[in-house]
Amino acid sequence: MSLLGTLFLLAASTALYSIETRKDSQMADIHKDVYLLSQIADEVMSNEERIYVANVRCEGANEDDIVVLKDKLGTVDMDLASNGSIAFRYSTHRLQSLSSFLSWIEEAATDLKALNLVGTWNIHIEGSMRKGNLHMLLAPVELYICAVEVESSYAEKQYNTNYYSGLFHGFRMIENECSNLQIIAKCALPDEQWKITMGTPAIINEPYDVH
Repeated sequence: MSLLGTLFLLAASTALYSIETRKDSQMADIHKDVYLLSQIADEVMSNEERIYVANVRCEGANEDDIVVLKDKLGTVDMDLASNGSIAFRYSTHRLQSLSSFLSWIEEAATDLKALNLVGTWNIHIEGSMRKGNLHMLLAPVELYICAVEVESSYAEKQYNTNYYSGLFHGFRMIENECSNLQIIAKCALPDEQWKITMGTPAIINEPYDVH
């Protein structure tokens, strides 16, 4: 049995199949989601040049908050919108383990809490797809995490699929349905190499009621 299959059996025995939002204080759930997303990536992606990305959006931030966060978080892409929301993005290349990524998430959540800011988190992983048929690779992933397809689209060799799985925490709404896993696969010409990105609850950070 694969690592993902083992993880599913362990998680299924303890997971609460409820829909609830998650805030920064619930770091245990974030850790579980990042670990599960990494296990899914192991089934679909090659191990080389994998990139882990955290997108965080906070409401009610100001210029002083940006100064503090830049000092604390280091080299992070960060913007302040006119409505007082701040969005920042952290990414790491060629990560050897998840420990440093998870440590950064935990430290960032602590820094936000100290400024009385509540973050909306989206986590995604980017990489190259293993050789093989895209749909055959994704089929066991859907099975292992009991994922239900919510919405999918295809255009110019790009697949965009949204799922819901009770093993992930947090959600976003697509029309009247909940989604908490998004997978985008693109075919990069001229070598026909598929690039794949998977995120929870979404790849692009938008003001959804998630995490």
